Amino acid sequence: MDPLHRPSGPRLTRRHVLTRVLPAVVVLPAVVSGCSVFGQNTAKAPDPLPGLADAARADAALAAAAIAADPSLRTRLEPLRAARATHATELDRMLGRPPSTAGAAAPANPAPTSTAPRSAASTSSPLSGTPRQDAPGVRQVHDAIAASATAAADAALVLPAEKVGLVASVAACCSTYAALL
Repeated sequence: MDPLHRPSGPRLTRRHVLTRVLPAVVVLPAVVSGCSVFGQNTAKAPDPLPGLADAARADAALAAAAIAADPSLRTRLEPLRAARATHATELDRMLGRPPSTAGAAAPANPAPTSTAPRSAASTSSPLSGTPRQDAPGVRQVHDAIAASATAAADAALVLPAEKVGLVASVAACCSTYAALL
């Protein structure tokens, strides 16, 4: 092939480079990386931490109610109740809220949390030995903890790095207790 003779075909002109190739080269990295060329998306998802703190308090209260209904559950549920109360306190601290004392002590008259039937073995009255239909049992505590584990794991995926450590720890703790109950 003669170096002075060019093969026929489309010519690459300066105008073609400036109008078609250069803009594609500039925009391509932003498109591939998922970044917006025209600015950041200002819509923020709601912060999941307040909901996680409220769920921790509710879980602690539910465990305390189950213990109050059946004191034989104390060895199984007291560590869970204490852990969830600590989770609520730490999540509140991260949010800048004053720590709540809800869930710190077992309530004298627990409120019903579900109308699902429970086994008599886990809901007997401590004084009479008869089943209390309004008291939560291990099944309700398990379901609440499993839901909290899922919520915390989902939240850990979208939180900034400075918050993810605590939330991932909460998710792991709840998952472990759900597996053990």
